[in-house]
Amino acid sequence: MANSDFVKHYFEWCEFLQDRDKPQFRRTLETRTRRGDITDALRFRVYDPLWMLSRQWQLGEFKGNDAGTAMNVRCRIVQSPVMFGDGDESGGTLPFEPQVEQVARGDTPLGRLEAAAHFVEMLPDFAPFNKQAERERLLEDLARDIPFYRGCDNIDRYASIGSEEVRLFALSRNKRLTDMEKAFRGRAFDGQSLYSSLFGVTRPHKPGKEPQPLWGITLELAHAYVDWYSNRYKHGTGKFNKKSLGYQCDAVSSTGRYTNDSYGGGRLSWYSFDTVTDAPGISGFARKTTEMAIPTPVSYPGAPNKRLWEFEDRKVFLGNSTGMQAKGNVAFLQYATMYGNDWMIFPVKAEFGQHLRVEEIVIYDTFGRRSVISTPAEAGENKARTFGQTWQMFTNADVKHEGAAPGLLFPPVFPRTMEGEPLEQVNFLRDEMANMVWAVETRLPDGLNSSRDANLLAAEVEQFVEESYEKEVEKARLSVRADSDGRAVLTSDRNSDYKFTLMSGVPYNWIPFVPQHVGADEKSAYSGFLGGRETVLRRGKMPVYFDGQYYPVRPLSSLLFVNHRYDPPGTLKEEPMFVNEEEVQGVGTQVVKNCQRARWLYGRTFTWVGYSKQIKYTQGNSDLKFDELEDPTK
Repeated sequence: MANSDFVKHYFEWCEFLQDRDKPQFRRTLETRTRRGDITDALRFRVYDPLWMLSRQWQLGEFKGNDAGTAMNVRCRIVQSPVMFGDGDESGGTLPFEPQVEQVARGDTPLGRLEAAAHFVEMLPDFAPFNKQAERERLLEDLARDIPFYRGCDNIDRYASIGSEEVRLFALSRNKRLTDMEKAFRGRAFDGQSLYSSLFGVTRPHKPGKEPQPLWGITLELAHAYVDWYSNRYKHGTGKFNKKSLGYQCDAVSSTGRYTNDSYGGGRLSWYSFDTVTDAPGISGFARKTTEMAIPTPVSYPGAPNKRLWEFEDRKVFLGNSTGMQAKGNVAFLQYATMYGNDWMIFPVKAEFGQHLRVEEIVIYDTFGRRSVISTPAEAGENKARTFGQTWQMFTNADVKHEGAAPGLLFPPVFPRTMEGEPLEQVNFLRDEMANMVWAVETRLPDGLNSSRDANLLAAEVEQFVEESYEKEVEKARLSVRADSDGRAVLTSDRNSDYKFTLMSGVPYNWIPFVPQHVGADEKSAYSGFLGGRETVLRRGKMPVYFDGQYYPVRPLSSLLFVNHRYDPPGTLKEEPMFVNEEEVQGVGTQVVKNCQRARWLYGRTFTWVGYSKQIKYTQGNSDLKFDELEDPTK
C-alpha cells in the first residue's frame, strides 16, 4: 500500500473511533491529571506514535531545511575612541559630564573669603613672603586697601526690587550672611578684589610699559593666584542654552561626529547623541580587533521552551494578547512562536569610551560550513531607507532623521553621580486660569554655598512693601449708629460702594513669560521643528509700586538673570531672555542647579556645578486678575 493511501485510511479509522457511541476513544488535551498520583502523567508516554507522525506530516514539519547549528563565531570590529568636542589629546579618557555640565561658580561672599584664605596659603612658597615679617606686612596692606565686603556678581542678587531700602531689608533677612560679615569685617581682605587687581598685572603689555608690582607681589605669585582663581570660579566649559533649557554637547570619532543641543542633565549615554552625516570624523585613531565566541540561543521571558520535558513557568502569558492592540504585539507573537530559535547571541569585549562598528561576522555551523556576513541586511536594497523603516536597536539617528549610523556609541560617562542639595531651583509652570507661563523661583543662593527659601523671602519683601505705603492709601472708616427704630446703621466716610483694582499682584518670586512671534530670519533657523516655530516665550516684568514710583520685579536666580548692555551709550538695558515654548510641559518643568561629585578611573574624583532639567508634575495658579471690583473696606 502506498504511503498516501495508508495515511488516508488511517485518518478514516480515527474518525470512526471518535463516534459518539464510543467516547472512550476521543482524544482531549488535559491541563491536569485526573488521578491523585501524577507519576504516570509525568512520564509523558506516547500511546499512538503513528498518529503523532501523521500529524507532523500533515502540518509539513518534515519539510525542513538541512541546516546546521552555529558552533563558532569570529567577529571583526573597528574601534575608535570617542572624544569630546572637536577632539583632544585625552582620546576619550576623560568623562563627558563635567565637560558638558560644568558652569562657572561665580563670585559669592564665601568664595571671596575662600580665595583670600588660599592666597595666604600660597605665600610661604614664594619669596620674599616665605618670611613671617613680610607676610604680616602684606596682609595688613591688603586688609586696609581691599577689605572684605559682602558683594556679589554684577548686581546685588539679594533684592528683587531696585530700591535701596528694599535691598537692605532683604539683605537683613539673610541672617547667616549678616553674621559672617560681622565676624570678618576689618579682619580679612577680599579675594575677588585681589584677583581683579592682579589680573591686569598678568596680562601681556607692550615693551617698556610693564606694570608695577602691587603691594610687593611678584609676577610669579600673581600668575599662580590668577590662574587658580580663574579655574575655580571663572572657568566653565558647559554650554547651557536657556532657550532649550539644556546643554550643547558634541563628540567626534573616526566614524563621524555626534551632537545634542538639548541635553537636560542627569545621565549621559549613547542615546543622548544624534549623528551628523555631512560632517567627517577624525582619522588616524581607528583600530581593528577580532573576537571569537560560541553563540547561544536568545532567551527571554515568554519564549517557548526548547526542550520537550521542560515546564513553562508562565512569566509571560501570550494568551492575554487578544485583538489588534498594537502591531508590536503581533510581530512579537510571530517572532516568539515561529522564529524564536533562529536568533543567536554572543558577547563582544568593548573598551571604555569607544565607538564600535562590526565589519564582518564569520559563522561556522555543525556541518563545517562557513557563512560570512559583511553588510547589513538593508544595505543591498536599491531603495534608500529612512529612520524608523528598518528594525534597528542601539543606533544613533541622524539629525535630519534620514537614517541611522551603524555601530554602537560607548562614550566615557560616569555610572552614577552624587548630587547635593539645590543651590537654585526654578519651576516653569503653565497657569491655565491666567493663560500665562510663570517661572517660579523656589530656592535661591544665600552667598554661602547654600540656598534659602525663595517663597519665604518673597513673602517677607511683599509684606515690607505693603506696610510701607499703607499710610498713603486712604482707607474707608466705618461707623455704627442706631436709627429711630433701634436698628443698626453702617456708614462710611467714602461715597463709593466698590473699589476698582486694575490688576492684582502676584508673589515676587513669580516671573512671567509672555509669547512673542518669531521673525522670518529666526523662523528659518527653527525649520526642523514641526516645519518652523511660530512663537517663543519671552521673559517679562511685573510692576510693583513702592515709595511713590513703580519698580519692575527682577529675578534673583542665575538661570533667569540676563546680561546688561548699554544701548544707547549711557543707558543701561537688559538683554531679552527667550525659552522655547515646547520646553515648558503642561505638567511643569523644573530646573535645578546643584553641586555634583563622581569617581572616575583609578580613584580620581570630579566635582562640578551644573543644571539639570526634570518633569515636575505640577501646575500653578497665580490668582492674577484684571479689572476687579472689591469691597472698599478691605
